[in-house]
Amino acid sequence: MIAALEDGRFRYPLDNGAAIAVEVRVDRRARSARIDFSGTSPRRPNNFNAPAAVTKAAVVAGNVKLVETPGGGGYGPAG
Repeated sequence: MIAALEDGRFRYPLDNGAAIAVEVRVDRRARSARIDFSGTSPRRPNNFNAPAAVTKAAVVAGNVKLVETPGGGGYGPAG
C-alpha cells in the first residue's frame, strides 16, 4: 500500500470558521507514512472537537479503506 501512496495535503473549511488540515508524507524506504494535522484550527469552545483517540481511529479507518478488498473487509478475504 505504501508504494502506491504519494505525498499530499488537504484543507477542509468548516461552517463555523474552523478548518481541518491534514498533510501526508510518505517514506517508501521506511515503508511508513506521517499523517500531520498540525495545520488544523485550535480547539473550539463548543462540542465540535475530536480527542486524540478519535483522530487516531479516523486515521486507522482511512488506512483500512485504502487496503480494503472487495467482499473481504479491510483485513483480507472473509472466512
